[in-house]
Amino acid sequence: MCFKSTTSREIFQKMLIVEGFRTNQCCDLNMHAKVLCDLLDSIVSDLQQASKIVQARCMDIGGSHVNMNEKCCGCLWDQLGECLAEVITKVECVRSKRECVKAWIMLISYVVMRPPPRKSLTLAHLPTNTPPGMKGLVSVAELLSLG
Repeated sequence: MCFKSTTSREIFQKMLIVEGFRTNQCCDLNMHAKVLCDLLDSIVSDLQQASKIVQARCMDIGGSHVNMNEKCCGCLWDQLGECLAEVITKVECVRSKRECVKAWIMLISYVVMRPPPRKSLTLAHLPTNTPPGMKGLVSVAELLSLG
């Protein structure tokens, strides 16, 4: 993403210095890659987990980025989704199966989507036969199959 977007490259360069001094933590590209890989790994490892768990984790990660410049933030999430889709769909075992490509694109879209659309996705697009008390317990697999 840093190769395609000068804005994201500048943000990472700035945050590496500023946040490193402020929080005594390293906010570099490698740390972000690890967090993203851990998130995707936890989702793919257990597709039957409740979507609220994944949603909460995505919101926590997104919440930690809330101080970013609002003008570029939405654009960067879109670019992240595009970059992830581009990289993942180049992998031979994914590219060779049409359904696998579709599943990965849906998963990436779910992860990088901004909160208002995600809220409408989880509530408005639930199957009509979902009992009212169970709406929050829809699994990630069911949610992704709705797209």
